[in-house]
Amino acid sequence: QTSVTIDDVDLVIDSGLERRSEVRNGVEGLFIAQISQADSLQRAGRAGRLEPGVCYRLWSEDQHDGLAAYGSAEILAADLAVLALKLSRWGVTPNQL
Repeated sequence: QTSVTIDDVDLVIDSGLERRSEVRNGVEGLFIAQISQADSLQRAGRAGRLEPGVCYRLWSEDQHDGLAAYGSAEILAADLAVLALKLSRWGVTPNQL
């Protein structure tokens, strides 16, 4: 997602998919996942920031109604092990956090 406004963007074609960083089977990677209704609304807002625009969604209204209202916070899926190891190496202890 981006909050950058690009001039002359008046059309968005939304696949309804995103690459999401997740840890699966102990391995962190980017996986394809469905977006939420809130993400869909945000993407539609990319068209027509400066003038009227159109968003084409590549899924049905029934599928849209089945999407989660909001996505989960990225911090809940992020692997923080590397950060914890770096903090430890820098001498930061858990009681300092």
